[in-house]
Amino acid sequence: YNPGDVVFVTGKPNKLIYLEEYNVSVFKKTGSEITCGSFICGTHEGPVTTIRPSPNGSFSYQFIIPDSISSEGKYAVTVESDFETKKLVFDVVLPSEEEKPLRTIIEKVNSLPDTSVLVDTKQKQFDDLEAGPRVLMGSLVISPRGEEPNANLRIISESGVCVIGQEGGCLVQESTRKPGEIYDIVEIDGVSLKVRYSGPDARVEKFSILPESSSSMLPDTVWDIQVVKGDQTSRLYYKINYSPLE
Repeated sequence: YNPGDVVFVTGKPNKLIYLEEYNVSVFKKTGSEITCGSFICGTHEGPVTTIRPSPNGSFSYQFIIPDSISSEGKYAVTVESDFETKKLVFDVVLPSEEEKPLRTIIEKVNSLPDTSVLVDTKQKQFDDLEAGPRVLMGSLVISPRGEEPNANLRIISESGVCVIGQEGGCLVQESTRKPGEIYDIVEIDGVSLKVRYSGPDARVEKFSILPESSSSMLPDTVWDIQVVKGDQTSRLYYKINYSPLE
């Protein structure tokens, strides 16, 4: 994960059992933790959250990583139920230079239930600083768990080109992660772009779009980010990284 990303924690019992609640906490490991009974002590990035399970016993929890350089490091997630405690670990790393220029301004929108969102990637003014859009990123979470293959992202350019989607005419339909590669190179309206996509079956469906050239900005255009689904509950998150113009 990168600073500013959203971590989705989900789960359900592997057997039929009645649970009153889950207690979930996320903390950043300091490297000097001590053992507190069956728990690891660390610096809490947020309070312990009590979650009521759904009728089938499942739960979901969102943790927004603070958007600062100091967020880099190793984190632990603790989920405590009546009969067991589970721990997971994840790393927060700073974006690579091609995704994050030396100075970045981030605009982000969290937890949209909409099935279609129009997103402008145009030059903007930030406190007398002219900046251009460098990276468009987004993620989609679906509930209930297991419905991910039945609800997916579709991203359409302003000219009507399907950039990401499961239809036959879309430029990117599957995960772009291959041995030694994480992007597909596509051409949209004469502009060469790098597209990164998690694939349609990922627990959290993610994408990023940026210019192939490290010195270029995204085209001045409007993207239609769509959620193709039935009755599933969806939450869409997206952000745009801007870089100062010379």
